[in-house]
Amino acid sequence: MSPEPRALTTAGRQDLEIANLQNESQTLRNLLGDLEGYSLSAKVTNLVPEPIDTQHRSVYHCILSRTDSFTCSVGADQISLPSQRNFLSAPDGAIDRVAAFVASRLHLKAGSSEAKEPVEPDAPEGADAEAAHLDPPS
Repeated sequence: MSPEPRALTTAGRQDLEIANLQNESQTLRNLLGDLEGYSLSAKVTNLVPEPIDTQHRSVYHCILSRTDSFTCSVGADQISLPSQRNFLSAPDGAIDRVAAFVASRLHLKAGSSEAKEPVEPDAPEGADAEAAHLDPPS
């Protein structure tokens, strides 16, 4: 089941459950990709500041979400981040396999107009690339 949209936009601690995405609408599957067999259970905390004066103005809302803990699985592979913030995975290599599963199924295709190349950091003005990575003098 897809997450209840209010859980993503309501202030406070929220529980999210995502499973059986193959049963969701084509619109949602187009957004998320083909994630059949993937499940996610997460606890998030949302901070939702409300605008003070909205009369005669364009209003933008900002929702800040912190992932408090999660567990996701694909088949026998499971990874978790409990509230103590230490990653757990089982069996060995599960993190790499779950990450590869999700990455290979995202709707962005290499070379598409939606895909963007990573931006390289700019070197300081007047410095060559090698000098930009040197430690400052002590």
